[in-house]
Amino acid sequence: MMGLSTFAYTWKMAWRNVWRSRRRSFSAFFTLTCGLVAAIATYGLARGISRQMVRSVVELRTGHLQVHATDRSQDLPLSATFALPATP
Repeated sequence: MMGLSTFAYTWKMAWRNVWRSRRRSFSAFFTLTCGLVAAIATYGLARGISRQMVRSVVELRTGHLQVHATDRSQDLPLSATFALPATP
């Protein structure tokens, strides 16, 4: 039980020292809170951007499924996939 009383005494002294300098404690708590809010907002923004990128690719480009003819070659030459401009 010696460890518990030492822990309780240390906790009590730490709590007393926190409130000894209220301005410094408030400044530290405020700074930590602002940093935590910024980290959560940044995480949410990055996750939203990632989801939007996936949604855009799926909806605007290919959809969930692509249907191809059975005789379609997988490796078409570039000239067969894009119309080349007429050169004068």
